[in-house]
Amino acid sequence: MKRIIILIFLLLSWWTVSAKKVISLDNTSFLLNNFSSFSSLSSLKDKCKVKWISGQYLIATPECLITKPTVYIPFSKAVDLIWPFVQDIKGVYRLDQNEFFYTGANVILDSGFEKRVKKFWDQQLSWGGYMILKWSNSDIQVPVAYFAWKYFKNYSFWVSTKSLTGRDECRLTNYSLAMNKLDGLLLPPGKVYNFNEDLVKISQDEYCKGKSDRQYLFYAGVCGVSTQLFRNSLLNPFVRVVERRSHAHRYPKFYSPIVLGDDAAVYEMYKFFKIQNIGDAPLYFKVFKKGQREVYLVSISPQRNPFKVQVEKKNLSKLSAYVQKKVWSGADLTFQKKWTSVYYGFK
Repeated sequence: MKRIIILIFLLLSWWTVSAKKVISLDNTSFLLNNFSSFSSLSSLKDKCKVKWISGQYLIATPECLITKPTVYIPFSKAVDLIWPFVQDIKGVYRLDQNEFFYTGANVILDSGFEKRVKKFWDQQLSWGGYMILKWSNSDIQVPVAYFAWKYFKNYSFWVSTKSLTGRDECRLTNYSLAMNKLDGLLLPPGKVYNFNEDLVKISQDEYCKGKSDRQYLFYAGVCGVSTQLFRNSLLNPFVRVVERRSHAHRYPKFYSPIVLGDDAAVYEMYKFFKIQNIGDAPLYFKVFKKGQREVYLVSISPQRNPFKVQVEKKNLSKLSAYVQKKVWSGADLTFQKKWTSVYYGFK
């Protein structure tokens, strides 16, 4: 009890000197406001649930010290801290339906994770580090992971998947190299991303060239990633497809035998795939692997998603098709675009 009283005294002493202060740790900043919201010393004690361990104060509810919305964790850092605990994802691009509506995916965390993240003196929280607040000669620890988890729960997710079953090792190698370029991609508002530019950054020594003696800038397998990115872009209302080309031939083995028209080819530096972030917040891309052969591409926004997307895919003939994206805000249609593909044969 004596230690809690000392802590409260130190907090109030600090407040009289400065109304706010910025504390930084590992590129994570926290802005502390004054404590005018607390009507009495007892309310501060009850809300903070202070615990003394190994010469440091640990706080069970950091909101008692740091008021919203003044806590800032870089968006990508918050995602990276929580991502290792993703167990499953529900709600993905539908390969089995010609028309569907989509509002986002549900990311499911490890069953025991949320219980652990609430126990701030649990050593398992050390992966995210602590924010250290100093008053006099005492330290107060606030776990970074807690805030990352709280923000993560309010993010929006859009997911496209690809099964790698039946793919040869050469295509798997090139697919993985290309997908690694998207894992951790941060796309600021207004930014146009050219997928080809990342592909040419991969060393020729890393690519699997197959049996052909001809040298290319990149090789078979990377179109699986551009197609997955295209399908993800169809779902995400904050993404506009700037440039997309279909393949010359239809490949039902690689891009779904049920419908076509939603593939995206890349070739050298003249058949591009480009997207743009048209939202007000950055987009962050992560990869989640389910089992050995199922790969999820996830685009993430810190914004709440107010939109519903309608995707329609239709075969016009055996060698032609279209895919259409419509974005709805309530009953209002805010965006509509159709991509028509003409193929020259089957492979």
